[in-house]
Amino acid sequence: MMPACCVPGAAGHLRRGRPQQSFALDTQGRRSMPERDLQSEYETLAALDAGTSDDKRLRGHRFEKFLNRLLAHEKLQPRTRYRPSGEEIDGSFYLDGRFFLLEAKWHEKPLPASTIYAFRGKIDGKLLGTLGIFISMSGYSTEAVDALTLGKALNLLLFDRDDVQESIRGPASFTEVLHAKLRAAAEEGVIYLTSAARALGRSGSVDESPAAHAAPATVIVCEGRMDEVVLRTLAERVVGPGHETLRIVSAMGKFSIPHLARNLHDMLPPETHLILVADSDGDVTSTREMLSGAMAGTTNYRIVVPHPRLEAWLGLGDRPRRGRPDMSRLVTAARSIDIETLRRSDPSFDELYRAFSILTSTRGKHGV
Repeated sequence: MMPACCVPGAAGHLRRGRPQQSFALDTQGRRSMPERDLQSEYETLAALDAGTSDDKRLRGHRFEKFLNRLLAHEKLQPRTRYRPSGEEIDGSFYLDGRFFLLEAKWHEKPLPASTIYAFRGKIDGKLLGTLGIFISMSGYSTEAVDALTLGKALNLLLFDRDDVQESIRGPASFTEVLHAKLRAAAEEGVIYLTSAARALGRSGSVDESPAAHAAPATVIVCEGRMDEVVLRTLAERVVGPGHETLRIVSAMGKFSIPHLARNLHDMLPPETHLILVADSDGDVTSTREMLSGAMAGTTNYRIVVPHPRLEAWLGLGDRPRRGRPDMSRLVTAARSIDIETLRRSDPSFDELYRAFSILTSTRGKHGV
């Protein structure tokens, strides 16, 4: 694991309060020409989501060149694609006395663990202390993130589309995003600190609504984005829509949940309540022990373990994990399930419902 001393200047990027904008502004308060050119180039690449298969194949090479220009703009001394000893590496750059190897993919589907392991193998054969940056514009499977989290050594950080867009559109630069990810990895072993998690730690909010400046009273940390959507739908039925003191963020992996939760525990006010929601995958006891053991020494947290998976709350729990229902079906089921019947029939959901008590005590119940 990376020592915190290897993250110079990162202290302000994850603590409360917004970091200063690092991009240059012209006399009219607009971003400077190089930044506007980069943003225009990125928007052109993003528009190819609706392009032909040939367009998308060409985009991968253009994306590498775009990243090279972005890194050069931030004075990170990038090197473009090269082939050492028979292998191919998309690029490299230098920051704070450390070299980083870069791999970038712009595919349609989340990347599996095998793709990331292939890149990690390239890092393992380099100078000790070299780190890898993997950028996937289609995200990653939760299994991939868990596999890396459970590895013996952390030498790889994951970036996604939201990270790239934040670096281009603001409020942070690529360097600031990387500093935040380095700190989270060094302090808590978080290899995939998402944009939403950074925003939560930075300002107590994962959205930009005017009502979200105060730190949240309750934060739910769950496995993946499908779980995040289901939990948000259920929360709206229990505490009402748009509750300004409830935030939900995904760790993008079951075994990443406690790492992210500890990271948020250190960043948010001590009175913030954390709810860790992880599927049992058939073993409730081991899942609870894994989460509680990782959270040892912390306070104000609760563990909720749907059995065998969160879909069981919605009457969809008999499906194999690889055959999960699509998002629209999950949301429809979450909106139609009888909340009181579910509380009586499933102790794990009742535990989550009771965890909302600090919110419903001031707002009352909705939709039950």
